[in-house]
Amino acid sequence: MNDETVPSQVMPGSQQKANGATKKPHTAVLYFHGMGNQKRYEEISRLIDCLDSYAHQSPAISERMKWVRPEIELPRGPIKKDVTSIKASRELDGKTVTAKFYEVYWAPLLAGGVPSLKVLQWLLKQVPHPISAMRTGWRLRARLRRMTLIGLSEKWSVPLRKYLSVEAKDFTHLLFLYDDFEGEEARRFSKGKSDFRSFLKFLREGAGKRGRLLYEVRLAKVWWLCYQMQEMWHLFLLVTVALTAALGALAATLLVAATLKRVSGLNVLPLALQHSKLLQASSRNIVGILGALASLLGIRKFLTDFLGDVQVWTTYEETDEKYKKREEILTAATDMFRHVLEDPLCERCVVVAHSLGTTVALDALLELYRYNRPRLNGDTLPLKKIDLFITMGSPIDKVHYFFESVAGKYHRYNRLVEDLRGDLGTPPFADNRKRQIHWINFWDQADLISGALKSPSSRKLVALRVDNYEVASYGFPVPGKSHSGYFEHRDVVRILSEGIFEGKYTYRNLPMLPKAGYDYDSQLVGRNGGGLWTTRIYQLLALLLPWLVAAAAAVSLAKASGRSFYLEVTICVIVLVLLIGYLCGRPWRHRVPIF
Repeated sequence: MNDETVPSQVMPGSQQKANGATKKPHTAVLYFHGMGNQKRYEEISRLIDCLDSYAHQSPAISERMKWVRPEIELPRGPIKKDVTSIKASRELDGKTVTAKFYEVYWAPLLAGGVPSLKVLQWLLKQVPHPISAMRTGWRLRARLRRMTLIGLSEKWSVPLRKYLSVEAKDFTHLLFLYDDFEGEEARRFSKGKSDFRSFLKFLREGAGKRGRLLYEVRLAKVWWLCYQMQEMWHLFLLVTVALTAALGALAATLLVAATLKRVSGLNVLPLALQHSKLLQASSRNIVGILGALASLLGIRKFLTDFLGDVQVWTTYEETDEKYKKREEILTAATDMFRHVLEDPLCERCVVVAHSLGTTVALDALLELYRYNRPRLNGDTLPLKKIDLFITMGSPIDKVHYFFESVAGKYHRYNRLVEDLRGDLGTPPFADNRKRQIHWINFWDQADLISGALKSPSSRKLVALRVDNYEVASYGFPVPGKSHSGYFEHRDVVRILSEGIFEGKYTYRNLPMLPKAGYDYDSQLVGRNGGGLWTTRIYQLLALLLPWLVAAAAAVSLAKASGRSFYLEVTICVIVLVLLIGYLCGRPWRHRVPIF
């Protein structure tokens, strides 16, 4: 397929001749799809359609995208096969801007998934995780501790300043002190003890060096309390999910057993069928029917194709067979990065990722730096071309919470894993206090997979945070629809369009960060986002519902009819409220209709 000649604004000396045609510089968009069995080019086509639809409706954009066509490129780097991209152009201020869309397609590497029963067992093992997190020493699972303090500084900074007389610099200094407490010198000082009392003792030892010791100790105690409450909340959520699944399985089992007994007792059936083993309410028949119902309802497919992908990707033990699949996915991602970055016509690169693809993209970006690290004077990749990283519905914090927070036996091992992992303070996100990549994360409270990301925050450059932008795609919090609704949200598509075609939100021209303190610059977009207060109310009612059902069943078995009546009325009211909210929660006003 011949390349198409597209007029564009070209920097002097950047044009190249090939096959008699003049090729122009472009912006490369590298897209990572989420979990599941997506078709090749399906999700990236959806992204382009959303951008095109937004351009058609926006008065600030004169024309829709044009010259949208696939191109086949010769492979670069370790890739052996030809690479297909989708090329698109847009007129902006009388100039033509060209973008090439590439897809990191990793679905075939997880073909077949994981057996549903193994996935279910794997899920059940995660329920007691908050208990183990609370029991570990204060030095261990360091990123989880820092996530809590960062959350305090972002959400509760004003009331804490008012009632505890703390200042913004106290949050910053406490993060630095915690990093010191984690270090080797502090371990020698406290003789290896890692509980919270040792941390307070470590803080008080510096009384002669710091004038704000009292306020730092106060803030540290609030930090510890909030962490414990946060873990209790996580435990409540996990137990609630397990209880809901158990009640659903129990209800389905009883329904199937009652149905079998009812059907086998019908006189209209032939006598042979009435005494057939197929209609007996045996455990074997019940399990078989439940398995068939799970397949019809898509539960088995969800466990195998979706959560099975999560299980494979979060396998970090190199002795596990699933780890090979993870390495294959990471290799495919880094190879595509190399193909894109080694293109001399690629002026800049924008990374867009959705769902589990956000964790793949993050690990690939950090892996690229590990590739460059020993090759400082050799064949390095031009990582500075990457200046924008946009994630949607990202489970990065949840993946870190359950699978990456290391609590090894040896201090040096924990520090080594932490240093090798990298964060926003290390390349390619920042280099020597100079910001390189602007990370914008879109999340929805109704999307149970997503969240405001804090685990990638730098432990040394506290000013470097993920730019979290909360949205609400629907009036009623339907998790599945909300998780896939980002591409049709007007603010999300607008920022995608401006970042790709207009070059906005880049950090390239920003000065270096200060050595301490928070530096929230005007480039951050997360301040303008916001969810719906009704979402949290609906979710709270949904969380209470399984507990009320379990209580009503227990009271009914105890033959306390009076109390059971009030519980049943409460359950009916909650179900009615949720039903009305669902019927009224049509697509929210910020959605972009796709033609």
